[in-house]
Amino acid sequence: MNITNLQLNFLHASNDGFQAALMLFLPFITERLNIGITEAGFLGTAIGFFSIVLGIPSAAIIRKFGERWTLSASMGFTTLGLLLLSTSNNFVGASVSFLIAGIGLALFHPVAFTLVTKYSEPNKVGKNIGAFTAVGDMGRVLFGFVAGTIAALLGVFMGSLLLGLVGIAACAVALQIKNPKRVPTNTQTKEHERLLKLIRDKDFVLPELVNLLDIIASTSVFIFLPFLLLEKQVSSSNLGLFTAIFFCGGVTGRYALGHLSDKYGKKLVFTLAQITMAALLAYITLTSSVIVLACISFVLGLGTTGTMPVLQSLLISKTAKNHERETVFSVNQTLANILMAVTPGMYGVLAANLGIAYVFYVCGAFALLALLPLVFVDMD
Repeated sequence: MNITNLQLNFLHASNDGFQAALMLFLPFITERLNIGITEAGFLGTAIGFFSIVLGIPSAAIIRKFGERWTLSASMGFTTLGLLLLSTSNNFVGASVSFLIAGIGLALFHPVAFTLVTKYSEPNKVGKNIGAFTAVGDMGRVLFGFVAGTIAALLGVFMGSLLLGLVGIAACAVALQIKNPKRVPTNTQTKEHERLLKLIRDKDFVLPELVNLLDIIASTSVFIFLPFLLLEKQVSSSNLGLFTAIFFCGGVTGRYALGHLSDKYGKKLVFTLAQITMAALLAYITLTSSVIVLACISFVLGLGTTGTMPVLQSLLISKTAKNHERETVFSVNQTLANILMAVTPGMYGVLAANLGIAYVFYVCGAFALLALLPLVFVDMD
């Protein structure tokens, strides 16, 4: 792994850690500012708002200012939001802080994924994306733990100030990253023409459809797993252990499946992962053995989050020749963010009406359904 990928991994850990910390700060902010749960919900929504609004425009931003400056601006906005939060003494100030941080968080993933793939050898894309996303998960846990501890001991505003100082260091790292060599393109091509060309290309549509179906299948498993465990009389005191087991499976899966996809092929690895996941999503509703539930939780973590680098590398392998990567990732991230925002609510309605087990049945069905468009993806 080259120095640029190491820098990007640090920035990913910081970015995802900042996002996790901001969400963890919400209960402390409500108490400190004496605001209600409705206002806290608004602050949480502000974090994800720009991920959808700036998703597709981020490609034009990257093209205009370059990867290094876009990445630096991303870390800069997030850092500014954290520093402003440390001085906020009312709801308006906190709202402005969260909105500014949200801009930075929204810009990060499209430009970072673009850089990771550009700086990766063709036979190591899956491995590098896997390591990149796994580090992001570890950043969430590490920053979340540290930020939560500091907020409890020293106060939420001291916590945001210390994270802001880390953000300044992250900005310095981002400024050291060099822009990759650009492939000559027609500068007269308008943004909407690039988008239309992309969404009309089956080499994008089919892998993206696989990705979206996989998101529907996998992103809500972590949310609803504790409810299923409680229904099976697992002690609430053990939920943290199961969460840690699921997380370890996810980190392992991101790295291992990404590496295996480079070695044995993306279609084969993804197919085996989806079939295994669908079977376990059904079986977990039938067993009550704590040991078996723990083992299944690990494998579900591996399968639900581990397929992400496989699909990202598949997507870029099919589109890199005919499309600019920043356009591919901007559309990919926008669609993913929309689905990740909507899907938990849909499954919540399903659970309320038919029972929690049906969430896992439907997730398993979508895991298998994701294999259908994969059949039509031609591999070079």
